[in-house]
Amino acid sequence: MYAILQREAGQVATQFLFNSRGKWIAFRSRPDDKFVFAPNGDWIGWLPWDEETVVDTKGKYLGTLFPNNRFYQLRMPRDRGRPGFPGAPGFPGRPGYPGFEGLAQLPVGTRDIPQEGRLVERSASPRGVTF
Repeated sequence: MYAILQREAGQVATQFLFNSRGKWIAFRSRPDDKFVFAPNGDWIGWLPWDEETVVDTKGKYLGTLFPNNRFYQLRMPRDRGRPGFPGAPGFPGRPGYPGFEGLAQLPVGTRDIPQEGRLVERSASPRGVTF
């Protein structure tokens, strides 16, 4: 399954983001869009500084985008302070379901982003031990 899917004859691409278990957890309307949304279309964060660091709607670190459309939290993210507020984006609509992306090993020093208030189930510590 391709994580970046083309819509409307290649005019717009949706970037789907997955956790280490291959579950679809977020998306961007386009790969260059600075806003990140939950699968239901709720705005959950944005990329204020670069193309990989995502903060939540209050400016607190949420996660980091990794190659192959993976979205993880660094266990010890760099403190960059709180960015200014970008203004709320419009509703992006609900993209189609991208399916399952497949399992991926968590990079050392990362964990899956907690979903819907549940505890993180998998984590890769600096020693390579999975909890």
